[in-house]
Amino acid sequence: MIRLAALAAIALGAAFAQTAAPQAAGGRRAHRMQRLAQELNLTADQKAQARDIFRSGAQQARPLAQQMRQAKKQLQADAVNNAPQATLEQDAASIGPLASQLAAMRAATFGKFYSLLTPEQKAKWSELRAQRRTNRS
Repeated sequence: MIRLAALAAIALGAAFAQTAAPQAAGGRRAHRMQRLAQELNLTADQKAQARDIFRSGAQQARPLAQQMRQAKKQLQADAVNNAPQATLEQDAASIGPLASQLAAMRAATFGKFYSLLTPEQKAKWSELRAQRRTNRS
């Protein structure tokens, strides 16, 4: 039963990832950045620095993200081909370190962005984050 649920989750995730156009993702990121800049009242200099930080972070993460996509595709392919449990576990185990490295890269990128903010903007960021957490609950 757990295996079937895992297969369904993988299949849905892969189907969504394949249908999402890279351009659409870039558009969402740009919209998020514009909204964030407006909510935090970023200066023109802060906006330019943030854009550079996030572009650099994305560029550094791209090869690792590609490796993770490939690892997930392998897991999905092995699951569809009814591979032994040990193979599925090995495939899944290869995803974990990649996800961890990506999370660390994203956190470092955010840390660079956060260091640009004034104390008032940091307070506003915390407030916005708390609101979003409340809205998700």
